[in-house]
Amino acid sequence: MLTKITYKTLSILAVLSILFSACSTDEGVERIFEAAFQTNSLGLGAADESKDIVVNFSIPTIQETTVTIEVTENGVSYGSDYETEPVASEGTITVTVPAGATSAQITVTRLVDFLPAGNSIDLTLASIAGEESPEIVGNAKVSILFEEVVSTGGTIDLLTGGSNMPNQCYIDLSNYTQTAVRRDTWELAFYSGAENKVFLNAALLVSAAELVESTDIDAVNSETVFATALELSSYGQPVTVNNVSELKPGIPVGYYMYGNYTDNKAGTETAIKAISATDAENKVYIVSLGYSIPEESEGSLKTTEDERGLYKIRVLLDGENYKLQYAELDATTHQEVTISKDASNNHVFFSLVDEKTVVVEPAKSSWDINFSGVFSYFEGGFGLTYSDYALHNTLGGTGLYQVLNASDVPSYDDFTLADVEEMAFVYDNRAVIGSDWRNSGYNSPATLKDDRYYVVKDVEGNYFKLKFTRLSSETGVRGHSQFVYELL
Repeated sequence: MLTKITYKTLSILAVLSILFSACSTDEGVERIFEAAFQTNSLGLGAADESKDIVVNFSIPTIQETTVTIEVTENGVSYGSDYETEPVASEGTITVTVPAGATSAQITVTRLVDFLPAGNSIDLTLASIAGEESPEIVGNAKVSILFEEVVSTGGTIDLLTGGSNMPNQCYIDLSNYTQTAVRRDTWELAFYSGAENKVFLNAALLVSAAELVESTDIDAVNSETVFATALELSSYGQPVTVNNVSELKPGIPVGYYMYGNYTDNKAGTETAIKAISATDAENKVYIVSLGYSIPEESEGSLKTTEDERGLYKIRVLLDGENYKLQYAELDATTHQEVTISKDASNNHVFFSLVDEKTVVVEPAKSSWDINFSGVFSYFEGGFGLTYSDYALHNTLGGTGLYQVLNASDVPSYDDFTLADVEEMAFVYDNRAVIGSDWRNSGYNSPATLKDDRYYVVKDVEGNYFKLKFTRLSSETGVRGHSQFVYELL
C-alpha cells in the first residue's frame, strides 16, 4: 500500500517545534503554548490542484481549541479562483481541533486551470482560543503564490513512523515536499536509465544470489545440485556449498551471509549483473525478500521481524524493455511480466509478493534526499544493517557534500552561497550522509552529532544547506528524526 504524505513550502505551514518547552502548571510554572507558520511563502503551481496546510503547536492542546486565520486576497477571488476547507467566511478561516491535538490543518484548492504570476493569498494567524495565554511566534503570515516557487527552507519532521521505521521518505527541498511509502511495498527496482540494471530494496534487506549454472528458472528449486561446489565464506570462515538447500541459509542479509548478495553502499554496483541482450548470459537468481516490519512498538529500536521467504527470478531484455520471470523458489512454473522503462523516473518498482509494479519514488527531478530509515549492504565479509539512514538522489542529478566544523570553515548559521565548493559535490556515492550524522548508540543511547552539516545542489541548480537537529522524539523514541535546511 502506498501512503503519500506531503510537506510543501507550497503546502505546509508547519510550526516551529524547535526549542519549545513546557512545564506543568502543577509546579507553578506557566504552560507555554506557541504556534507559527514554518515558512513565509509557498507556491500552488499549475500542476498542483490543492495543498494541505498544517499549523503545528509547540505542545498538545489541553482542550478543544480554535485557530483563526485571516485571508487577504491579491488578484484572486474566493469561490471562483480558489476555495478552502474549512470554508472561509468573510475573509476568515476557523479551524477547531480537539484536546490533545498537535496541529491544525486547512486545504487550499485551485478552481481554475491557470492563474498568471503575481496572484496570491496571504494567510495570517490571527488568534487561538482555548489555550491560556497562547503565543504566535516566528512566521505569523504565509503567502501562497499561484505559481511555482523555490522553497526558502524550513524544518522537516521525517515520517519514518516510529521505532520500527516502517516508512521510507523522499524529500524535495525546492518544493518542501515529503513523500512517505512503506518500505515493504517493493523488492526490485528496474533502472530507467541507459544501462539495464536491477536494484534491490536495501531498506527491506532484500538480497540476491546468482546461480551461475542456471538459465532455466523452472528447473531451479531447493534440491538443485551444483555441478561445481561453491567455495564461500560465512563470518570469515570458509563454507563449501553443494546445492541450493545449503545455499539458502546464507542468502538473507546478516553477519553470516555467504557472499556479496547486495547492491553496494554507493549505489554504483548491483548484486544482479547488468542485463544482457544475449539471453544465455542472464542467469537465475535466488532472491531473499528481506524481513517483515515489526508491529508498531514505541520504545526500543526494532526494525526487522521474520524472514519474508525466497523467490527465484530471471531478467531478460525484450527490445528496450525488461522481461521478468519470477516464482516462489519451489514452484514448478513461473510468471512473466514485461516492464517498460519510464524516462521521468529513476526506476520502475516491482513487488514480487503482490505481482505488480508499484509507485514508490517521486519523479527523478522531484526529490533530493531519501531517508530510508533502514539500510543494508554487504561489506568486509559481513551483511550490515543500519537505522536512521539517509541517501541523496545521485541517479537524478543531486549533488551533496559534508562540511565538518573547524576553525577555518563557517558554521552552519554563517555558511552562505559564497562558501560553496563546487568541486566538492558528490554525484557518484548516494551514501555521503548515511548514518554518519548520528552516533550509533551501540554501547550507549544513540545521539545526534553536532559537528557537521551538508550542502546540497539539486538538479535545477538550487543550493541548500542542511543540518540534522533531532534523532528521536521528545520522549526518546527513535524513528522521529528531524532536519532543518535553508536555500542559499
